[in-house]
Amino acid sequence: MTKARTLADFNTTNINPANLDATGTIPSALLAGVGGGKVLQVVQVTDSTTRTNVQASDVGNNGAYSKNGTSLVANITPSSTTSKILIIASSTIYKRTSGEMYLSLFKDTTNLGNSKGFGYFNALKVLPWSKSHLDSPNTTSQLEYSVQFKSVNTTEAVLNYDGNEGRLILMEIAA
Repeated sequence: MTKARTLADFNTTNINPANLDATGTIPSALLAGVGGGKVLQVVQVTDSTTRTNVQASDVGNNGAYSKNGTSLVANITPSSTTSKILIIASSTIYKRTSGEMYLSLFKDTTNLGNSKGFGYFNALKVLPWSKSHLDSPNTTSQLEYSVQFKSVNTTEAVLNYDGNEGRLILMEIAA
């Protein structure tokens, strides 16, 4: 059994005095290894505005990813360089014309996915999209995380189709 589970199951009505120190408290040696993984802060943004990629820079095989006005953008400032950031994103997407569409998560200007991001879609229908990613930023400077999308072959891609709500959640996790 883990020390965290032992501590959670600890019954205070039947405390064995042999497990306590001279002051009547649990010695820190018995608590070693308990902790970490605590959620230190949570940032959440939502966006229910339909966003369409109609800018020329959003289209083409070498097209850039674009926020295109989406408010699925959030800032977080880690309290420690050892903290992790858990990113959870979701939205609905729709392609009005044939071709390919990609969605990805960005930290500042860095794509956390590959060139095709974290989602590749080639269907003419409304689809749900969600992604979680654990980032190790190794900084205490403010970071911007965002959901960005692009299309190729002049595809018209729509994020948060028909007013469906997109969501971006950032959680700082203690190491």
